Amino acid sequence: MFRKVAGLALIITLAASTAGCAKLLENLGGGVNMDPNIIEQNIIDTYAKSSVNVSVECPDPFVAKVGESRNCLVTDEYGTTAMAKVTVENADGVFTWVAE
Repeated sequence: MFRKVAGLALIITLAASTAGCAKLLENLGGGVNMDPNIIEQNIIDTYAKSSVNVSVECPDPFVAKVGESRNCLVTDEYGTTAMAKVTVENADGVFTWVAE
């Protein structure tokens, strides 16, 4: 079941609650400081909609410039792993992710 869902090109967009801080950091040239807990929960919730239980580990701190991506490790209940490629879409903290 996990592989079937992971094979789909799931793209999810979510605005981070720390948009003001993210924009400030981007303006300073240091990239956008994303909240890994928000990203992890978004990935977990998306898989749960397909009745797939996963755990997710994203880099902490999660800092990337607009257009850059970081990988999060996704593990299903059977220990099968996959990557979620998370891309920062803008300085407001909006991101998308795709299961790889």
